[in-house]
Amino acid sequence: MTETMHGIQPVMVPAAARTGHARLVGILAVPATDQRSTTITGLPDQDARTTRDRVYAAIKNSAGCVWPQQPITLSVEPHGLSAGDSGLDLAFAVALLAASGQIPADRIPCTLWIGELGLDGTLQPASQLAIRLAAVAHAGPPDAIVAPGDLAEAALAARGQVSTARTLAALVAALRGDVPLLTPQAWPTAPPWPGADLADLPAGHSAARRILEVAAAGGHHLLLTGPPQGGAGMLAERLPGLLPDLDPGTAGEVAAAHRTAGTLPPEAIVRHRPPWQAVHHTISRPALTGTLHRPGAVGLAHGGVLFCDDAGELSSFARDALCTVLDQRRVTLLGAGTRVSYPARMQLVMSAHGHRTASDTASCGCSPAAGPRARVRMARLFDRVDIHAFPPPLAQVAAGQPVGESTAVVAARVVAARAAASARWAGQPWATNAEATAEELQAALALVPGGRFAPLRDLVRAGALSQRGSVHVLRLALTVADLGGRRRPSAEDVAEAIRLRTGQEA
Repeated sequence: MTETMHGIQPVMVPAAARTGHARLVGILAVPATDQRSTTITGLPDQDARTTRDRVYAAIKNSAGCVWPQQPITLSVEPHGLSAGDSGLDLAFAVALLAASGQIPADRIPCTLWIGELGLDGTLQPASQLAIRLAAVAHAGPPDAIVAPGDLAEAALAARGQVSTARTLAALVAALRGDVPLLTPQAWPTAPPWPGADLADLPAGHSAARRILEVAAAGGHHLLLTGPPQGGAGMLAERLPGLLPDLDPGTAGEVAAAHRTAGTLPPEAIVRHRPPWQAVHHTISRPALTGTLHRPGAVGLAHGGVLFCDDAGELSSFARDALCTVLDQRRVTLLGAGTRVSYPARMQLVMSAHGHRTASDTASCGCSPAAGPRARVRMARLFDRVDIHAFPPPLAQVAAGQPVGESTAVVAARVVAARAAASARWAGQPWATNAEATAEELQAALALVPGGRFAPLRDLVRAGALSQRGSVHVLRLALTVADLGGRRRPSAEDVAEAIRLRTGQEA
């Protein structure tokens, strides 16, 4: 190794900070020329002292490690942090040990070092590891060394090889080539969230079944309008079972969110099935959007389904929050100089009271004005939902109907349709039709004969459908075509898409 003043060589250790917002940082170790002891800069004074004390104790209590006699300045680059972050402990320790020549420095720049250090030298998990790794995915090194408790989660979220050691002493020995690092092994998987099977619905309820199948295949948000106790919740809870398994990256993010919230069983590491969250219109702000320390319902529904019952009565803050989440697919919280962001890419299913016709309203006994008033109040949120459906109440389906297709049978068609959509949008930052932009939809449908969309153009010209509503129809038309194994929508596919968007009867 090349040595500089007092035997100390400058070293930069890559890490992922979680203070304020997750980002790539470097811990720079350089010789100290104007001080008598090792110091940390780039953190508030009290946090710097606390961090130094933890790292000092961990090194002193680790066999084969010594605290450098020559003063070293450790700094957080490039801009420092507004508060301490114990997840940087490992990076500070590695910087000290490498700068003083106790471990080889060749591997350090190409590895992320994330973990808290116990006073006894053990490696402890860092908070919100998946969020850290996601934030540096395109800027930081692909490989990562983390605490043992973070290994499985890191294996899902990191781009490269992840490894660990139980203690700082074991890590130093491995970096010297004396022992191997630990790598991910098979880990226990949490059971799926409880769900219900489509086979429980009578075969006569075909309209509702089709609505769920299209919603699952295209990733479309869904509004179910009908009388109170009409069975919207029973339909909604069958949607997660139709969705494909989570990809590894999303599974890691879901595991991180539920571990932070304390809803993941202690023996479980990750779930591969989409989550389910159900909320009432009276939900509070922290319960819906979360806090700086715990994700709320929208964050816990990431990768799965969020069901909101009686959505027409949502408060204004809840409506605004859901609009923002649907647009950004994240929830961002600010407070005390800190910004926390949770992924929230989920499917929203809402129930609302109302009827398709005046005669239905009269037979139900609802106020004739209640439904229209709610729709005016909810217009901004409802306009972000692709499917507006009026499924008949479950009680109206005659008893004794034959059993319909099971969830497994329908889910197989959903997987095939999703694969077709993924191939269509290859190279785009999305994989479902529901996320496609108006411009990309136009490009994808450029070769479809224009006459097939004549009914859609007529609705727009007549003012029965907005331009934004027509975009929803195009998304749905592609999904219906995908379910039918067609590359381009037929006239019948467009007609079904219009019905799904407007709530018309077949």
